[in-house]
Amino acid sequence: MREMIITMSDQNRETGLSPSQQHVQDPNQRHDYDPIQQPGYNPGPQYHAPQAQYHQPYPPPPPPYVPPQWPHMRVGEWIVAMLLMMVPIVNIVLVFIWAFGSDVNPSKKSYFQAYLIMMAASFLLSIIFFILMGAFFFAFFNAILESIPASGW
Repeated sequence: MREMIITMSDQNRETGLSPSQQHVQDPNQRHDYDPIQQPGYNPGPQYHAPQAQYHQPYPPPPPPYVPPQWPHMRVGEWIVAMLLMMVPIVNIVLVFIWAFGSDVNPSKKSYFQAYLIMMAASFLLSIIFFILMGAFFFAFFNAILESIPASGW
């Protein structure tokens, strides 16, 4: 024990601590420690953290929920639309009303616009098909007529 006290007092003489500071070995734990007054202190580049703003305005509230104007079409509504499409002249009128009307459910409107596009495409393909078939039959019957010998009938 005596050796420990001597060793501690030797350390105190080497560090130059006063008897009131002998119990404090870490300079960061002392109350009178100021790092700026210590020799060799280099603060480096000065950085000032941005100050927190505690009185920020609240963000605006989100807009209120607005339910969609048009509900989804039910199965019964689609069945009625398909039954009306089976009536000969009414179907043509209803397709244009439902495809280009302003007071129509958007899903019904999109469906009948796609329906018109598909009908136009099938109409063009059928015209091309009939032109090709007409040319084929014309060439076929022309070849048959040329192969029959001309007799004096």
